[in-house]
Amino acid sequence: MIVLLTAPWHERSTRDVLDRYNARVWTAPSARGRIHDLPQLDAIPPAIRVLAPRGVDEGQVAFLLEAEQTLVAAESFLGTAGGLQVLPSPATRDLREFVESLQDLERLRIERVLVAHGPPVLNLNGGSGAIAAALRTFGTN
Repeated sequence: MIVLLTAPWHERSTRDVLDRYNARVWTAPSARGRIHDLPQLDAIPPAIRVLAPRGVDEGQVAFLLEAEQTLVAAESFLGTAGGLQVLPSPATRDLREFVESLQDLERLRIERVLVAHGPPVLNLNGGSGAIAAALRTFGTN
């Protein structure tokens, strides 16, 4: 069993899960210093794509489960009753680059978006549309 962390600060119960299931954890290389004492998984499973937002380097990533066309995001998006909201980190050093990296997601086949906070986007073919709508709304603020 493995645990995939979308952000190093999401490691709250990771130790318990690793112990219970004799598992290992994967985190972005830039986040490993924060949880260096956990048993690390060296490589991500081939069916999962790691997508790191540009313009910020705090170890936050999203995972694209390609077979399920599902994006698992950390903090880049907030789930709302109306869909998704773009949520840049306070540590973002280049907002334009961050937004452009999120725009890259629009070209991917994403049906669902699972977020760390708020309701997910679960409706079939809704993920890419919800991402595009969130980016349009963010661009008008």
